Amino acid sequence: MTRPKRGGRCLLIFGVLLYMYVVSVLKWLTQLSTLYEIQPDRDQVLLPWTSKKSVYEAYLADSNQTEADVSFTHFKATWWTNFGHKLSIRKWLRFTLCDTCVGFREQKAQTVDRVKINNIKVKEREHYVEIKAERGGYYTRIQHACNEPEEALSVVIDGADAKNYGTPYFCQATHASSKIWQIPTYLIGVLVHGRQSHVYCVTGVFEQGANVIIDVLYRTLLDIKEKEGRIPKKLYLQLDNTVKQNKNRSL
Repeated sequence: MTRPKRGGRCLLIFGVLLYMYVVSVLKWLTQLSTLYEIQPDRDQVLLPWTSKKSVYEAYLADSNQTEADVSFTHFKATWWTNFGHKLSIRKWLRFTLCDTCVGFREQKAQTVDRVKINNIKVKEREHYVEIKAERGGYYTRIQHACNEPEEALSVVIDGADAKNYGTPYFCQATHASSKIWQIPTYLIGVLVHGRQSHVYCVTGVFEQGANVIIDVLYRTLLDIKEKEGRIPKKLYLQLDNTVKQNKNRSL
């Protein structure tokens, strides 16, 4: 059995390292695709970065790699080959932007000092790590509720802006329809993971607050009890950070 020539060994080592870096990028992007803005109406995930270069820098910081290990060109090629347009960046996201993320972008845009920019990037990276940990915990609780429905219940409650809805509602707005008096209607959606979803309509005669959310949660739990005969002892409840309705002394 002959030993491979030095040139052959170098090519083999290079190929192994290249494969390792491809797997590294692929695993990181796959994880990223599960933690950010999954679109409800299309097979696409929007990332909260304004450029692929920013995503690449986040990858280097997360994986402790350098540009010498994984080039930007290689990173983009792996991205396009495995995800294409399914994983995209947008300067303007379709839903609410994170105030902290926007603040970091504005700070970086307003300074040319490399030291200050690097300090901002460090804080930005810490923020991303915290968000990823929160989302990871969120998906862990969902999985627990779906895999063991007799033990746990995962409920998400969120409401839509009352200004966008009214009764009667017209699909196509006209001058005539805009003059018609409408009853303000507040829509509240409830998603019970692995079980069902609900939509509650609350008219403007009721004051919005913790009482409304408590009533919505009560009705949802009552429906589950009527269908299943019992309510799991453990409840995971996901709410917005609004003291008026959600996270206050009542909830």
